[in-house]
Amino acid sequence: MNRGLEPRGKKRQSLLKQQVLLNLKSPSAGQIVDVNESHSVGVWVAKGEKLFAILDPEHHFIRAYVRELDLTSLVVGSKARFYPENASFSVMELEVLEISQTAISSMNSLYQTSLFGGDVAVREQSNGELVTVLGMYNLKLKILDEALKPPRVLRGDVVVEVKPLSYMSRLINWSGNMLNSESAF
Repeated sequence: MNRGLEPRGKKRQSLLKQQVLLNLKSPSAGQIVDVNESHSVGVWVAKGEKLFAILDPEHHFIRAYVRELDLTSLVVGSKARFYPENASFSVMELEVLEISQTAISSMNSLYQTSLFGGDVAVREQSNGELVTVLGMYNLKLKILDEALKPPRVLRGDVVVEVKPLSYMSRLINWSGNMLNSESAF
């Protein structure tokens, strides 16, 4: 009698292991926003395909991407403004919190990529990875007015207040950065 139950028990254990793999778990807490409307119950999705975004209501910030050429004129603490693409949202006053020290090589945020209507030029690799074409750096900006924090991920333009540099200064800074990055010092 026990021998008849053994295969069923193994099958049950196997199904339970598969069920664990099918459960979605986020590495961070937050609210699900920007759900991909093309999916419905019963539709299979590819590994790595974006289903939705998770917005942490406690940690709102704006992430912007800046070209290497413009990097030298930016400083932490600079004031900035975010102009949402969707005009129903207000312009937001910002402050630069962080400037990445290394260029990003790939994009995990589809909204900003050229393939999805954004401004960051990317090339899709055979494995689906979106690789940036130009040297791009991350900026993390704090939203100064708590009341204006958006309920979802928004795309738009960020304008940062910087001290003006002459074209010659920009060329010298860019040349120095290029020489430094290419010489691996």
